Amino acid sequence: MLKRHKNVDLVLLDLSMPRMSGEEVLAELRYSRPELKVVLFTGYAAHGGDFPGAAAVVQKSFQLEELAAEMRLVLEG
Repeated sequence: MLKRHKNVDLVLLDLSMPRMSGEEVLAELRYSRPELKVVLFTGYAAHGGDFPGAAAVVQKSFQLEELAAEMRLVLEG
């Protein structure tokens, strides 16, 4: 997945995707790049924030400023 892109520090990942679920992609990322920071976003309120391996979960619909602030927090760490 990201094996060729070693300079990636952060992935933004939507939980609703057509082929693989965001949870499946997150699991793959945790396996292949455990150090990689992942910010999930979801429109499902029931998901809350219970995703082991995710640095943060942002609820849709969000403002760009909110996402940028969350990214900054995760990257600064």
